[in-house]
Amino acid sequence: MDDAELHFNHYFSFEEAINKWNSRVTKVNWDNLFVMMYTEDYGEASQFIDLHYANKVCFVPFETSEPSLLPIPYSRIDEMSNVPFWAIVNGLAQGTYKYYNVLELLQGSLNHERIEFRH
Repeated sequence: MDDAELHFNHYFSFEEAINKWNSRVTKVNWDNLFVMMYTEDYGEASQFIDLHYANKVCFVPFETSEPSLLPIPYSRIDEMSNVPFWAIVNGLAQGTYKYYNVLELLQGSLNHERIEFRH
């Protein structure tokens, strides 16, 4: 996987981890992936846009009209302006912050115009 580093925290040996990886990777539907990440870097976001996946989203802290980038304007919200961006994105995944409808996101029907932060 090139420069990716994987951590198998729940296994006691490399052999056990690799066996689990190999058994589970066969179950992946490579034609129906949803790719999700976050970045604060414009260059990384541009590279993400070029990925050849139909279902993808990258959370970014800057304004954009690119459909695969989801801007999160957290710095304009007083109580969140000092929170690191990674913590905001993790909080979205954990349900601490409400910013998008997960079902709409997975279906590709997310309406960027009506989104607003809720805590």
